[in-house]
Amino acid sequence: MKKYLLFVATLVFYSLSVDAQYFQDVSQANGLNTYDPDFVFIGTGVSFADFNGDGWDDLTFATAEGHSIFFLQNINGVMTPIPPFVNHNKASKQILWADIDNDGDKDLFVTTYGNGYNRLYENTGNMNMVDITFSAGLLVDFASLSNSATFGDFDKDGFLDLYVSNINTNPGSFTNKLYHNNGNLTFTDVTASTGTSNGNQYTLGNAFLDIDGDNDQDLYLANDRHYTNTMYLNTNNTFTDISGSSNTDIVIDAMNVGVGDYDNDCDLDIYVTNNNAGIPGSALFQNDGTGNFTEVAVSAGVKFLGRTGWAGNWFDMDNDLDQDLYVCSSVEDDPSECNLIYENNGDGTFSTPLPNGLPYDQQNSYANAYGDFNRDGKVDLVVANSPYDWVTYPTPHRLWENVISNNNNWVKVNLEGTTSNRDGIGAWVELQAGGNKYLRYKHCGQAYLSQNGNALHFGLGNLTSIDAITIKWLSGNIDVIENPFINQTHRVIEGQSNPLANDLLSFRVSTNNDRFIFDLEWIAENEESTAFYLLEKSWNGIDYESVATIESKKLATASAYNYSDTASKIGQLQYYRLKIVDEDGSHYFSKVVSDRILTDNENHVSSIYPNPASENIQLNIVVLTNQNASYELINNSGQVILSKPLPLELGNNVVNISIDRVEDGVNFIRLYLENEVITKRFVKTTKY
Repeated sequence: MKKYLLFVATLVFYSLSVDAQYFQDVSQANGLNTYDPDFVFIGTGVSFADFNGDGWDDLTFATAEGHSIFFLQNINGVMTPIPPFVNHNKASKQILWADIDNDGDKDLFVTTYGNGYNRLYENTGNMNMVDITFSAGLLVDFASLSNSATFGDFDKDGFLDLYVSNINTNPGSFTNKLYHNNGNLTFTDVTASTGTSNGNQYTLGNAFLDIDGDNDQDLYLANDRHYTNTMYLNTNNTFTDISGSSNTDIVIDAMNVGVGDYDNDCDLDIYVTNNNAGIPGSALFQNDGTGNFTEVAVSAGVKFLGRTGWAGNWFDMDNDLDQDLYVCSSVEDDPSECNLIYENNGDGTFSTPLPNGLPYDQQNSYANAYGDFNRDGKVDLVVANSPYDWVTYPTPHRLWENVISNNNNWVKVNLEGTTSNRDGIGAWVELQAGGNKYLRYKHCGQAYLSQNGNALHFGLGNLTSIDAITIKWLSGNIDVIENPFINQTHRVIEGQSNPLANDLLSFRVSTNNDRFIFDLEWIAENEESTAFYLLEKSWNGIDYESVATIESKKLATASAYNYSDTASKIGQLQYYRLKIVDEDGSHYFSKVVSDRILTDNENHVSSIYPNPASENIQLNIVVLTNQNASYELINNSGQVILSKPLPLELGNNVVNISIDRVEDGVNFIRLYLENEVITKRFVKTTKY
């Protein structure tokens, strides 16, 4: 019991290490303290992509030689370390999840630095990963010094091609490689014929992007060691070096290719980070819309002086309609060389609200990626670090939950290509609202060693409606969603002018009073085009089997469903998800919910529902005796806001608790049971 209470205290301490205005460190509460990495030259990468297709952004970390790749599955907003899907113990750098065969699941590509070779793993279904590197025709020579990689579809044939950067500059060493996807799980090296080798330059960062709006993918490379950065213009599937004419031929120790539209003029700008030696400071290339750039880092206030910059990523952290910037720094000896948040002022300039960085954000940081791990509409951050003073910094990597408190609205868009590649890579997504237009572009690998979450995110500020969202696919197809709802995620399938109509409002599981049956309940609306619901379950959270098919009621208004499933494994966690199938055969999955049948000698407290919540939270508390329990509501500064008794009766107790006394943001409820203290976290938001 003492050990358990110490764990709770430690968890709360690190959960409450927070600058309440921006981001909260939730690394330990989400399992990031279970991995202790070794040093890898110039860092390891991170992916925030949803690898199992359940709608929740997962985490994957590259690792040092002798260590397995580190996978964390997102289960209802909590990251859980899981056994590795692949046997990869070489020094890995870039982690990319991409659907290379358009079969609806994510495959995995990993670059390797030094002793080994890059690996491509095919997902044959249910996260069964098979190494197809040799049969796919990728380079397998040893002693390759591969670093970053990016997927795109440079010839727009509907299959994702692969560009790999190699940083070995010895004579005769490997150049960068462009692999064309043949559509049959094989690739052809087309580096020479497309003119994209980049010679023996020391390439650290790369990204496919469309610099001139002609709806094909160009390519930009960040070259270290004072080699000239390279801009390749795509013309009929071959590439021309236009570095000089585009004014992007900067000569620095370049690390990063961070692509975004920071000035809201509907074209793509580029942020390039730099070493702290030699020519100081990073570069911001502002696009004039035709593929000509002007370097404006000084006037914009994002020079990042006095630091060695690595990944720089654009995202709207405060949902205020413009994109902010987070930049990693490798701290050598001076903790003041911290990572920085640059907040967009909306006028082409940026401010630094936290000049000393977030608390404990002064490690050797290299890669960062963003996603929305708790699906609250606010963008969260993950930062990949190398070992540095684990006494002061007790987790190797950092997961930062966005706890900015405002009433700004948002919308997210998930893409599914049909004629274009399944992941929608290379698509332009334009949002029209309030008389203005806002742009996002779909990447698979950008910034330094980073992969962001699958959904494209728009902050809306105080806008309460959207006129339209327009998707321009690489195929040339255009889909328009008229007047989409705000504060939700829209899944858009190429060729359908409206996203799937079904809105799943809730999905939950609980054990009923006889303890041996799981009750599944869900509510959906706008079901006119929904054919049926397929309920699936799993014992490990990865492999699912069908339980039942439930026909849709096909109503426009909210419809409630329930199903009871007999459990067969007492004490073991059981997972459920819904497959929502449309009349045309298309489908998507709900979030995953889980519960377990209790053994005969334990209490149980369910997950908080709803979470986030606005007025009340509900818990199911199962106890073995009648008892006089109590609870406390605690804010994110550790202050006890409310303390009340909580009488409980033998068996299942459904408890509703008012949260009107706590403020918006992250809070905690601490339950004092007869023989146990349990702390659970919840989010209050007036937008829910």
